[in-house]
Amino acid sequence: MKKRQLTQILGGAAIAALALSACGSTTGQTPTQNQPTQEQTQPAEENVDQEALLKIQDQLSASLGTSFVQGWIQDGKMHIATTDQATTQEIESAGAVPVVVDFNAQQLREGIVQIMNWQAQQPDPIRTAIHGYELNGMEGGLTLRVDPGHIEELKQLLDEAKPAGEIPLNFAPSSGISTPAAG
Repeated sequence: MKKRQLTQILGGAAIAALALSACGSTTGQTPTQNQPTQEQTQPAEENVDQEALLKIQDQLSASLGTSFVQGWIQDGKMHIATTDQATTQEIESAGAVPVVVDFNAQQLREGIVQIMNWQAQQPDPIRTAIHGYELNGMEGGLTLRVDPGHIEELKQLLDEAKPAGEIPLNFAPSSGISTPAAG
């Protein structure tokens, strides 16, 4: 099998894994609404009705349409990231905390594709240093799960190349499997 074909197959697998990352989620979210890490979602109170909060998220996801970016539970409250300042009253009326961000979920997903395409053109070990991509509604950007030995190098390279444009990027250490990105 040629190297390019293998890269495309592995890249396709990475995209499929990204798309399926929320499947089987107990929150009922779609794949475009990735959850923040568990440390970020621990409610302050032990008796928070998570089912009620998730119903609020589902309702707002449907009513806000493309301005809905992501929802997460923090400090016992549902937080909703939106790209439309005009929706903050609706979010508050539903019992959630609005967070206004610059990029919608589709733009963030497109940013992931652009980073993957850039990454596929890089030499090893950078080509395999990013292990995962997550939407980060809290900051309106992306979180990249990266081989800890290459975080600083990747930060610098991505800051120079800007494959995702102005989308904010956060970096978190990963112990994941090194695989090439799609090309």
